[in-house]
Amino acid sequence: MRKLAATAVLIATLLPAALRAAESPKEENAATLYLRAAQIRKPVSPAETNMEYRDYPPFPQEWTAASEDAWNANGQVRALARQARTMTSATWPDSKDATYLNFLRGFTNDIDDAALHEAVHGHAAAAVELTRDVRHLADLLEEKPSKDVLRVLVASGINACACNRLLVIVAADAKFTADPKNTVDLNVATARQVIKELLDQRDPKQQLTEILGPAGTPAWHDPKLDTDRLIETMNRVNAERTFAAMSLAAHLYRFEKHTWPGTLDQLFPDYLPRVPIDPWGDGKQTFGYALIEAGRPDGADRPLVYDRCRATDGLQYRTDEPQFSFYQQDGSNRPPKQRIQAGQFRDLTTWPPQNHDPTQPALKPLP
Repeated sequence: MRKLAATAVLIATLLPAALRAAESPKEENAATLYLRAAQIRKPVSPAETNMEYRDYPPFPQEWTAASEDAWNANGQVRALARQARTMTSATWPDSKDATYLNFLRGFTNDIDDAALHEAVHGHAAAAVELTRDVRHLADLLEEKPSKDVLRVLVASGINACACNRLLVIVAADAKFTADPKNTVDLNVATARQVIKELLDQRDPKQQLTEILGPAGTPAWHDPKLDTDRLIETMNRVNAERTFAAMSLAAHLYRFEKHTWPGTLDQLFPDYLPRVPIDPWGDGKQTFGYALIEAGRPDGADRPLVYDRCRATDGLQYRTDEPQFSFYQQDGSNRPPKQRIQAGQFRDLTTWPPQNHDPTQPALKPLP
C-alpha cells in the first residue's frame, strides 16, 4: 500500500493546478471533476489489490472486505463521477503528457467495483447507474470527432470493463421493476434506455479517419501504429457493448414473459431495437443468441450471446464456467497455439464453475 500511497501523492504534483483547484458548483468542464476524483481517490478497491478472484459472485471474503473499505473511503469520488455525468464536454490536458490517463484507469476501477458492491447488496438500480457513470467518462474521452488515438484506446478499455460489470450485475439475479416508486430494483424504462446507449456505437474506421485523416495517407502507415490491430480492439469493445445490450434485452423479455426468449427474433424489435452486424461474420450475419436447453450444471436452461471472433474452429461454448468478458482460452492448459479457437460467448446467468480434465478443451459445439 505504501507504493499506492506514493502514487496518490504524485498525482497531486502532476495534475494542472487549475484542474486541482476547481471547486465551483458551476464547473462545466467534466475533465476537472474526473481528475479531481482521481486525485482524492483512495486505491483500496478489489481491482487495485493483488488478490485473485473470478469476476462474478460469490466473491471471497477478502473481496468483500476490500469492497467495503473502498465504498466507505470513496464516497466523494462517486459523487464527483455522478456530477460529471451531467456535463456534456471535457477539456483534457495536453496529449503530450498522458500521465493523467493512468490515474483515470484507477478511478474507473473504483467506480466499477462500487457497481459490483451495490449489486451484491441487491441494489440493481444503483449498480447500473454506476456503470453509466463510467461509460460517460469513456464517451468524453473518445470525443466526437475523435482527436487522440491514446484517449480512444483508454476509453475502449474503460467501456469494456464497464460492460463486464454490467453483464455480471444483470446475470447475478438482478431484480427488475415496472414500479416508478421502486428505486432499488432496475426499472424497465431505465433498462431500455441503457440498451439504446449501448447500441449507440461509433465505427472504428471512422474514428481513426477523424484522427489520422483518410485511409491510405501516411499517418495510417506510421510504424508506431498498427491500425488493423486498433480496429480489431475497437470492434471487440463494441461487441462487449452489444453483448451487454442483448443481455439486458433478454432479461427484460424474461421479466415480462416469465421465460427466456427461444430465439433472437423474439427480442427484435420490442426489446432490442437493432441487432448489429457481427464484424467477424460474412457481412450479413448478426451477433447471435442461443438458449441451450438444460445447459447449466443444475439442469436449467442456459442463455448465451455470441459473436464469431476467433471462431476458426467453429462456434463452441465453454462448459467449465460462465463467461462475462473476452477470453482466449478453451478451458484447457494446452499451449496457446494448440487451443481451439471457437468464438466468443457471454453468459446471461451465473452458475458455479465445474471440474474438468485440464488437458482437454471444455467446449461444446453450438447446436
